[in-house]
Amino acid sequence: CDIEQREDHLEDLITRLENVTKRLELIPTQLYNNPRRLQQEVAVQTHQLSKIESSDESSITNHNQSIGNSIRSITMSVANYEDLFLGPVNEYLKLSEKIGGDVAAHSKLVEKAF
Repeated sequence: CDIEQREDHLEDLITRLENVTKRLELIPTQLYNNPRRLQQEVAVQTHQLSKIESSDESSITNHNQSIGNSIRSITMSVANYEDLFLGPVNEYLKLSEKIGGDVAAHSKLVEKAF
């Protein structure tokens, strides 16, 4: 019976993880398409819905501006990550393959990290 409970608990955790993953994958789309929807989703997840529902228009406007800044920040971060990976990291990976041995093995670990 204990094993069944553990299996059920593990299954519940996996389901929760899948649901969270789906929500996280939707965040960039929600940021661009509907900032108010994203704000509500975050409020639900953090149990702060009543605070948002009772907020005035100026705070919603400020929050939407904050989301806009977050979008720019995320976009810049992704672009910088891609530049890093396609530039120096990619060059390191290619050179490491040429060198071989432990260096090549290490580069495989670095590649997995990216």
